[in-house]
Amino acid sequence: MKRLIIIAFWVIACFAQAQELPSIPSNGFAFPLGSKFTIKLIPTEAGYYDYSVIAFEPFQEIVDTYEKEHLFEKEGEENSIVCYFCLGTHGETEEEMDKNMKILLIFKSYSKELLSYTSEIQREEDGEYEETSNVGAFPGVLMTEMWPYMIYSIGLRNFRNFGTDPKDPVIVGVDKGNQISVKKMEKIFHQRFQYVLSHIGQLQFNDIVAKEEEWGGVDNTPDHKVSVGESYYPNPNQFIMDTYREYSYKSSLIEHSAGYHATKENGLVRVVFLEWSEPFLVAEELEDKVLETFQDHLLFLENMIVKEAGNYIDYQDKENHITRIWKTESGVTIHLEHMKNYSGIRMVIYKE
Repeated sequence: MKRLIIIAFWVIACFAQAQELPSIPSNGFAFPLGSKFTIKLIPTEAGYYDYSVIAFEPFQEIVDTYEKEHLFEKEGEENSIVCYFCLGTHGETEEEMDKNMKILLIFKSYSKELLSYTSEIQREEDGEYEETSNVGAFPGVLMTEMWPYMIYSIGLRNFRNFGTDPKDPVIVGVDKGNQISVKKMEKIFHQRFQYVLSHIGQLQFNDIVAKEEEWGGVDNTPDHKVSVGESYYPNPNQFIMDTYREYSYKSSLIEHSAGYHATKENGLVRVVFLEWSEPFLVAEELEDKVLETFQDHLLFLENMIVKEAGNYIDYQDKENHITRIWKTESGVTIHLEHMKNYSGIRMVIYKE
């Protein structure tokens, strides 16, 4: 740990001078919050890498948590990884943006290999580093690691091909055995949608957890607190939501998660938060099929909602996304939002 602290100060000092780059290859470096940097992987032994820092500059912008593609080029130097360690947020109001502020590590790998690495964070100024989990680095895929608390610097070390180290965690969804068909995903959603609409307001947390396990969802609950922005759920009754569970479903064409925000005291689910996104890895020959699947899935969701709630009561056409809101006769609110490039869909269901 002390070695990383020394490196952190060395990095800040020498990276300010362009003539110091590229750096001497090492197994790991630490980078301060508010920086953009590019590293170049250098093979050492079979499946393992040191790396050299080939570019570094301060980066003080606060990025949109959901709009990051513009930060990266489509193609990059072979075996390089471009990284931003910065602040990010989202929301419609200043209050929402303050509430949703997070520390982000955003990066894109231009290596052809699926990579694992070790990350360590410094949570106190001049403090020691502690190891934290990560999902790895996928070829050509924009990745984001997110923390809800302050981090002063991050150390990245021990880059290796995924699976080289027997302690590497299993990445759910990489193995085709963990994937389901889009049709099965739609069938599960239909069952969930009917169940939630008929029970929301009295929906018990333990009951929906049992249902998700019955449907085959993978528990993907993060180890940090997950909140809901007021633009999705205004919470006029100021319910305390201190319990959360999230389940994921994956196919080769689309990925889906179902999150449940509940009150521990009475076990009631207050908000159901559903998302659909592109898979981490998309084969080039499937790119058009992924877009087609998203368009078809959005139409499927719209038809399901209209069947239960009729016409929408609110429509908002924003720069990057379209939002529609429905309300059923029983008082259930359904909020549906999709990105205009069809890379993401979000649905929020609740009842006051």
